[in-house]
Amino acid sequence: MAPLFPDDLYQDFDPYLFVEEPVEPKSFRKLLTSALLWCVMIPLFIMLIVHQQTMKRTVELADQQQVDLTRMWAAAIDNELRSLQSVAASLAYTEHPAATGAVAAKTLPAHVLAIREKLKEDARTGVRTGMSITGRPNLFVTGCSDATCVELQIDPRSIGDNLWNRFSEESAVGHVLDDKGALLFTSDASFVKNFPDTSFHEHLKEGLSFWRATVTRENPQVQAAVPIAGTNLIAATEFSLTARNMAMQDSLESSGFLILFAIFASFISGILTSRPIIQSINLLGDAVDAMKKGVPIKVSETIAQFGPTELVRFATRFEDMADENRDKSQKLQELTEALEQRVKERTESLQNRNKELRALHLLLAPIEGSVQTEVDKAVANVRQIYGIDDLHFLPAGESVDPECRSVPVSLGDKTFGHLVTAKTELRGEDDPTCAAVRRLAGSIAIVLANRELLVSLRKEQDTLKGAFGSMTEGVALVSDTDQIAYANRHFRTLLGLTQSDPILFHDVISEQFASVVRLDEAGKPHPAPTEDAFLPERIYRATTRGDSPQTFEMRTFAVRSGILQKEGIGLGVLVRDVSEEMEMSRMKDRLVSIVAHELKTPITSLRLQAETLASGIGLEDKDRAQILTEMCEESIRLRKLIDDWLDLARLDEGKLLLEKKIVHIATPIDKAAKLVKTRFPIMVRRTIDADAECFRFDPARITQVFINLFSNSARYTKEDVPAEVTVDVRRVGETVEIAVEDNGIGIAPSKLPHIFERFYQADMRDRRRKGGTGLGLAIVQAIVEAHEGTIRVESREGEFTRFVIALPY
Repeated sequence: MAPLFPDDLYQDFDPYLFVEEPVEPKSFRKLLTSALLWCVMIPLFIMLIVHQQTMKRTVELADQQQVDLTRMWAAAIDNELRSLQSVAASLAYTEHPAATGAVAAKTLPAHVLAIREKLKEDARTGVRTGMSITGRPNLFVTGCSDATCVELQIDPRSIGDNLWNRFSEESAVGHVLDDKGALLFTSDASFVKNFPDTSFHEHLKEGLSFWRATVTRENPQVQAAVPIAGTNLIAATEFSLTARNMAMQDSLESSGFLILFAIFASFISGILTSRPIIQSINLLGDAVDAMKKGVPIKVSETIAQFGPTELVRFATRFEDMADENRDKSQKLQELTEALEQRVKERTESLQNRNKELRALHLLLAPIEGSVQTEVDKAVANVRQIYGIDDLHFLPAGESVDPECRSVPVSLGDKTFGHLVTAKTELRGEDDPTCAAVRRLAGSIAIVLANRELLVSLRKEQDTLKGAFGSMTEGVALVSDTDQIAYANRHFRTLLGLTQSDPILFHDVISEQFASVVRLDEAGKPHPAPTEDAFLPERIYRATTRGDSPQTFEMRTFAVRSGILQKEGIGLGVLVRDVSEEMEMSRMKDRLVSIVAHELKTPITSLRLQAETLASGIGLEDKDRAQILTEMCEESIRLRKLIDDWLDLARLDEGKLLLEKKIVHIATPIDKAAKLVKTRFPIMVRRTIDADAECFRFDPARITQVFINLFSNSARYTKEDVPAEVTVDVRRVGETVEIAVEDNGIGIAPSKLPHIFERFYQADMRDRRRKGGTGLGLAIVQAIVEAHEGTIRVESREGEFTRFVIALPY
């Protein structure tokens, strides 16, 4: 057996060996036979439906005939009973009905058994049922005159036999039943065992006059019943369903025979009709198989002898198509061979190009080492692919041999070097090797230009980062999408951002700041409303949230760098913390206001008192002494204010020198209490632990601390309650804790964080009434911190205030 695949795939081979012959799921013979069968079966099916409807109509006619027979049977009984009732009535009009009846009985029908005369009040005209002396059911027909009534006793069997023989059918059975279903008459004695039967009355109540009943399993019956007018009797008939079906069987057998004959005839005619068509189709199939094998045959002439005209034309067209297909196959084979040759050449070219691209890919990949090394690798790969053994790269500045072929490695106006080879024949523009060298030169130029650009950008980036990182102000660059593209360390520190936070600038402003106000060049609020978005060349002042807000000044500027603008960065923000400047400005304004107010009051008082003394009008010695005393107090108060300011200034500048020495703590406490008592009524109690009696501190400055604390307690005491202060001194580890507690009005919780601020008083409205400058507690804190100690405050409004001072032991 010949191998399926030849050793050389380019040599001739039979393509049909690779084609799987399709399997025909349905033959033409089957399709044609099916079509003929359907053409026959559909009329036969219609014939069966018509025959079924005919049989149904026949059954309905038989049922209707039985109902009509039953009605005729009921009408005959009714007429006979009416006739007998007329006879009874005529006898009732005779003089002696009983005697007359006995004479007339000889002429009456045989079914009249007896004649009786009855009183009119004891009888009723009509028909009734009853039992005879022998126990047999009888009918009693009564006719009445004006004076008397006559009753005829009738034998129902006799009257039934007489009437039924007039119109009975062979397969029919007639019955007469009373209202209780008892059988009065039947034409077939075998049905007596089925009575009494109340089903006749039940069907009549349901409105039915015809139904089918299974009296016995072997002999089902078709029953009909009609009530007899004027009586409680029912006339009924029964037909055997089996007998009726046997009568119809002959008609059914004839129809079935005709149907089977029609089917057989159709089958034979279909076979005879399809035979030449099938033979023609088989010949066409043989022609197709022969064409597949490359040995065409002519079948149109053979099919023309017995086949239909359509198949002859089809065979002729098929032969023409086979000839045309054979010519096209030859042309296609020639084109295939030419295409295979071109594909082979193109494949070799693509393989070389693929190797070249892999070599150039080394230049496009990220270069971790030396650029010169990667360039030499790419040149070596191209040299190996195209067989240019002496191809090499000369950097710019080195001389090129004029006898060699060189390709410049340049980008724009800049030349980075040359690719040089001794093969001077590489000069054609269409030469693939020359084109590969030019592509290599372009790739090397791009790599070298990118490396120079990368080095330049890194230097610029390092310079910018160094400049921004060394700035004392926060700097941020914001993109067009509101993303913070860059923020220096100081910006992130000011706003509490981490290094990896990718966050929107608008979100930072919304979360960090409670208010943002636009300023003019003078630093004042701008008259125009503040925009929702930050715009370039603007100045803003932003205040943070929280209990201790900070104030920042933000200056925006437009980014005009080409590289940054290409990256979508168009806005720069310069942030500076101006919280201390704002606080100093507020303190300066407050200081000027307080100094002006505090100096104005004593100076004005001194001026008025001096003018009063100078006039001397109406003044006694006592008044002059009082005025002089007040002038002295005002001068002392003025001196105290100036001293406080000077002390605070020295403490701020660090020029306050402490003269520490070991002193008993009771000394500054008692001295301060004595000095304060000269101006305020106050009671000072002290408790000192033995371990905390003596330690190093500046007695003058600690005395000043106690004076300020005692003075505040005396000023802010409850009405009508003497001021009392308790000083508790104890040693705690390496520190001495001094607790100063009073029974004053206390301090509100909201004001506790601010009491050590300068010029702050818990109740600013009582400044003049209670005295003081708002510097006492600030001085106390500064002195304690100068001793390297701490001070804290505890208070309950309306009850007490406690200052706890911790000094080194």
